[in-house]
Amino acid sequence: MMASEERQSAMERPFGARLERLLGEPTRAAGTLVTPIARRLAIWWPGGGWVALWPVAVEYPTSAGSRRARIAPVQTIALVALSLMSLVALVAFKAQRWMDAQAERRADR
Repeated sequence: MMASEERQSAMERPFGARLERLLGEPTRAAGTLVTPIARRLAIWWPGGGWVALWPVAVEYPTSAGSRRARIAPVQTIALVALSLMSLVALVAFKAQRWMDAQAERRADR
């Protein structure tokens, strides 16, 4: 939820975007106190907006201080990999069609 000053700021500027790091409430997991860390991307325009929130790490205490364990964006990696494979397949398909058309033109001569 937007704080009142954020809401006021959004009303003053009709278009905007903000990327920020958020610290969650510390929680106990398997006997260890962990603090989730996330990123939030907020984009707004007159009459609406869009907000995305994704986890990036968890922070936990150790004897030497605190340590941060990064969370791998598995879904993003999979989506990018599938998109790239689709693009490669499309380029290969178009190249094959172009080569077939060139061969057909040469055969017609």
